[in-house]
Amino acid sequence: MTETNRSPAYRLEPAFPPSDAQRERAIALWNEERVFASSQDALERSRQLAFLIERDDGELAGVCTVLDAFAPLAGERVWMYRTFVRPRDRRGLLVVEALAKTYALLQEKTPQGGPSGVFLTTENERLKRRGAGTRLTRLGWHCLGVNPLGQTAWLRRF
Repeated sequence: MTETNRSPAYRLEPAFPPSDAQRERAIALWNEERVFASSQDALERSRQLAFLIERDDGELAGVCTVLDAFAPLAGERVWMYRTFVRPRDRRGLLVVEALAKTYALLQEKTPQGGPSGVFLTTENERLKRRGAGTRLTRLGWHCLGVNPLGQTAWLRRF
């Protein structure tokens, strides 16, 4: 395989809490990919960064965000987890690695009395496949059911 045809490698850069530079990079990514309807939404979400997903060429490929919130399906306070990866970088087990590293970071950094674990919903259709659920279960995640939007909810406690 020639150098020009190889798949990029990725690295995850901790951003919890995010620096101003990390927030600016995330906002630029979201704006370029038209993720949010308003720049205010991107600004607010940038405060929730946990990791930047960077390609080996230095380009930002995606981000992981978390929000300390009450999850009705869980019945408790959790870290609500989200990931955005540019469409051209959605491959392999990148999102699984990002989820695992975010969980480990939050487990280490969450103070006593803080959120009880990490909560996610399957907004992405690929994550609704049976194999994805099997993988999450093997990794210690517990299926809580389906939310009103038809998304499967998962929780992994610390």
